[in-house]
Amino acid sequence: MFKLLPDTLKYFEEHRSERLGGNNPVTLMTERDFERIERAWGYSLPEDYKHFMSTYGGTSFPCDGQSQTSYTYQEGDIQQHFECQLAGIMATDVLLTIRHHMIDDPDNEAEQPFFPTNMLPFGADPGTNLFLLELGTDTPNVWFWEDQYDAWGEGENTRLGSVASSFTDFINGLAGGDAVENEDIDVYTFWKSKQDIQKACSEDFSWMEEVWGGKIPQDYRKLVEAFGYPYLNDGEVPRWLTYKFEDPDRIVDVCQGSFDHFLTPEQMKKDRSWLTDSAEGSLIPPGYMAFAVGGGFVYFLLKLGVVSSSVYVWEESDDPWDTNDNTRIGLAANSLDEFFAQLVRA
Repeated sequence: MFKLLPDTLKYFEEHRSERLGGNNPVTLMTERDFERIERAWGYSLPEDYKHFMSTYGGTSFPCDGQSQTSYTYQEGDIQQHFECQLAGIMATDVLLTIRHHMIDDPDNEAEQPFFPTNMLPFGADPGTNLFLLELGTDTPNVWFWEDQYDAWGEGENTRLGSVASSFTDFINGLAGGDAVENEDIDVYTFWKSKQDIQKACSEDFSWMEEVWGGKIPQDYRKLVEAFGYPYLNDGEVPRWLTYKFEDPDRIVDVCQGSFDHFLTPEQMKKDRSWLTDSAEGSLIPPGYMAFAVGGGFVYFLLKLGVVSSSVYVWEESDDPWDTNDNTRIGLAANSLDEFFAQLVRA
């Protein structure tokens, strides 16, 4: 039924002592586990999901391209495709803990669930985003949910990305080997290979939150903790992107540019002073932090106080924010993962 790569099966065997969300030995799901889950959600579980979990249990996946997949947003006639990766599948106790915090007792202003209540958050990517299995339907689709602060249906938390039409199709569609090879090195592999990237320390983040006046996004912190303050101004990797501005009349201005490097704390301290401490007022909109720079005199911004921020582009200007020509920021991506996944060569 399931077409798992030999290297993935080998990885499963070598990591039997690990489980997503804990360090207990992997235990295969039993009928009692399925009854607990079905009772909590109020729906029957798909047979292919039960077969997989009773065979392999909750487990991590190798983060080397063998668990690569994609999701699609459909808005009218417009489709947006993005790459993502499965980091692991949840064991029973982790599933029930997620349900408690995200459905039964959610920590948001509306005190409402973070995603539709007929969705089972069976897996996660390397960040804080979830793979959801639709229950209570003859077509148990797999969806991708981007982590949000708002309750489902509020703010930006209004869409799910389509991944697969069944759990079997999802597992069998995970890419590996030649399927993910191309002429480009992905940025994360490139960063891991570099020894000269400045590392981050915990004091960096408390300083950033103090000077920017807000909590930095969790996905930015995780990325910097893992890779430091990396750069892409190297011919080995793609670093070009498209971003768009939209005015009040919904007229879209599409622009192209390049990503160069993250701001180190020293660079951020210098640039933040220029960006926000002008006597005439801040040059960038309040509630944002500049985390990186690109070619053509642009800064890349993240929104403060959110778990996962979209990536915005601010074109350099000497005018205070919201005066003269300094009245807009462009949208480059809906998340940092999406931002780096869609970089291309010139």
